[in-house]
Amino acid sequence: MTPLAHARVAPLLLATAVLPGCGPGLDLVEDPSYRALPRTAPGVLLLAALEDDLVRVHGTVTDGLWFDLDESVAREQAFEYALVDAAGTTLYSNGFPGPMQVREYLGAYTEPYGVDLLAAYPQIGHFPLLIPRLDGAVEVRFSLRDEAGRSQEAGVFPLSQVDAIAADIADAHPEPVGTEALWTSGDPEHRLDIAILGDGYTADQMDTFRDQAAAVADEILGREPFGAYAGGINVWRVDTPSEDEGASFDCTGLAPCVDDWADNALGSIFAIAMINGLLGTDYSDRMVFQLDQWKVAKVAAHVPFDTVMVLVNTGKHGGFAVYYASFTNADDRYAEVGTHELGHSLGLLGDEYVSDACVVSPRLGLPPNVSEWADGDPSWAAWIDPATPLPTPSDAGDDVVGMFPGAFNCTDLYRPAPSCKMKTNYGEFCPVCREQIVRRIYDHVDPIQSTTPEVSWRPGGWEVSVPTLHGDVGLEWQLDGKVVQDTEANEPLVLRAEDVAEGEHVLSLRAVDRSPWMRGNDAGLVDEVWWRFTR
Repeated sequence: MTPLAHARVAPLLLATAVLPGCGPGLDLVEDPSYRALPRTAPGVLLLAALEDDLVRVHGTVTDGLWFDLDESVAREQAFEYALVDAAGTTLYSNGFPGPMQVREYLGAYTEPYGVDLLAAYPQIGHFPLLIPRLDGAVEVRFSLRDEAGRSQEAGVFPLSQVDAIAADIADAHPEPVGTEALWTSGDPEHRLDIAILGDGYTADQMDTFRDQAAAVADEILGREPFGAYAGGINVWRVDTPSEDEGASFDCTGLAPCVDDWADNALGSIFAIAMINGLLGTDYSDRMVFQLDQWKVAKVAAHVPFDTVMVLVNTGKHGGFAVYYASFTNADDRYAEVGTHELGHSLGLLGDEYVSDACVVSPRLGLPPNVSEWADGDPSWAAWIDPATPLPTPSDAGDDVVGMFPGAFNCTDLYRPAPSCKMKTNYGEFCPVCREQIVRRIYDHVDPIQSTTPEVSWRPGGWEVSVPTLHGDVGLEWQLDGKVVQDTEANEPLVLRAEDVAEGEHVLSLRAVDRSPWMRGNDAGLVDEVWWRFTR
């Protein structure tokens, strides 16, 4: 892959002591009071299942995974989890809609016909959950939204069992025949790591998968905002040959499509095509995913990963994303479709078109790029010019952000732009979707790469350097709460001795995203470190 010109990564600067006779020292000690959590922690992959209204953990993967810890993320999602200490205090919480999406979507298609697909294929309710391994945490508590949209307890998992059930569970996963880093920008501990897996490629087709995976990586890193943040992204490939080519129920043009199972490595299936064959329905059947998400997670764990993309080798068009992004190579624009699906799985974005069944409920909620009318006050209001009419007519202009009717397959919901990659699969993400993706990238990336600064004496003062990511990240240095210098990424602080009185001081470094990608009250600040020192 050709490196992107803007994907620059700073060399790691090692902390050095000030030599005797070179001037007074400045002993910076990281202040633990500025944050309650470590910046990163080992990751633990829980192999969980939604069983009725309870979440149960059946196995774990414990090796080689990392979790970036910025803060507890209060996203008010359909599924949430909290790590709790012995006193019952929540140390960290997060959430995503995945488990409830599976239940609500499949239920909408099958329950009117008296079919319980989760009962027939319980593995559809399996899901992977990557959590941080925190000191002091004793259990994970799960919660789900009920029919009124209220969060309800849905089970507890004692963390004392993590290592005890770390062995492979009943359904073994295929062993990869190879892995490769397609793009590396630095330590996975501080990066967004994307793993690309292939399914439905036979052993003789592995070279085809490798070429197509490279094309997907190029498309991601060449598409904004991923290109602008490529210095914080790694992309990996995992090779898993299948016995059969294709996906289950990819029988294009056959009616009904029944009993068309493929022996592929990851269990990719066109589930709605199977439902149509069983029930005689004619739902849109583009939905492709992997029947056993545990298997996908265990294969992906052969490389560092935060999110996964599965490229399926079949002539049938399709895509879908709940936990991971799945898409097919049915035509030469497959990489663009994959980036759309990544918008779902990583960005937690919703579709902005109206062509499938409208499935909404208080249990699911709405994604950040979809809104009800709510008096014309969507979550993306900071992007809307006061002169823009609401609702916004379709001819308002290609670059206008407003509230355009039709989104999430529902005519009474609204999207932020007339056109967007989340509407068409192709082209660019709209400004609102770009911002959401940037925020999700920062969930996995620490712009301040080290909390151990390099300090050296210069005539009249000190020079303090900390390795940071390039791009549009600026550095705001504060001494005792007062801004003393505003620099670009990796530019050192020059601290004059005459500005530092005798006594105790607090020096802080704030990383601020100054790109045009972010707006809103909390836009800008993306990382922060404090140090204490005495002169």
